[in-house]
Amino acid sequence: MLYTFLMDRECATQKSAENCALAAFLVQSGMDTHDLIDLDGGEQQESKMRSRQMKVLAGDYFSSVFFALLAGVGEIDMISAMSSAICEVNSLKVKLYTKLKQVLLSAEDYLKESTQVKMSLFLSFSGLLEKSKQNVWRLLLTELSRCEVVMEEMKHSLSIPEQRLGYAYLHILETGTSEDKEMLRRYTVGNVNGALCLLNTT
Repeated sequence: MLYTFLMDRECATQKSAENCALAAFLVQSGMDTHDLIDLDGGEQQESKMRSRQMKVLAGDYFSSVFFALLAGVGEIDMISAMSSAICEVNSLKVKLYTKLKQVLLSAEDYLKESTQVKMSLFLSFSGLLEKSKQNVWRLLLTELSRCEVVMEEMKHSLSIPEQRLGYAYLHILETGTSEDKEMLRRYTVGNVNGALCLLNTT
């Protein structure tokens, strides 16, 4: 979708659109890979530690390749814009995890804020698009990002809250029985603390 919108410009070139779209893919892949890191702070087997290390390195690799790609074609302004977008995404994630830890979000607010996290990187390209297309871009990006968030939440809905604090967890807190809520409150939120630590070091 980003490539299509980038090509729909008067001064657009296929190579420039491809480079920007590929850079966005690399950065998003890096952040998604970091999100897969096991945040369990307890003692781990060597295989799990190796898996965590590989995910950290892979995420860092994806995130760094886009610098070389854009620098090689002289897209210096785009490097700055995407770097700022990465900082914004990490800031939004910290705020989201903090609210989750303090149980300050409704299930619907969680979806809204998760959608904002998902789309923030791609919003950095809005200024490159034709002004007449920017509103359509934002609307489509919002709906697509929300669909992706909902699909991810459906995928993880069977995970116990200790492993995944998300929509299902918040929905049960809002609509579950008193027994359901008490059971949820017994779980730790170590994964949220781990996420905050990880984001604060990136």
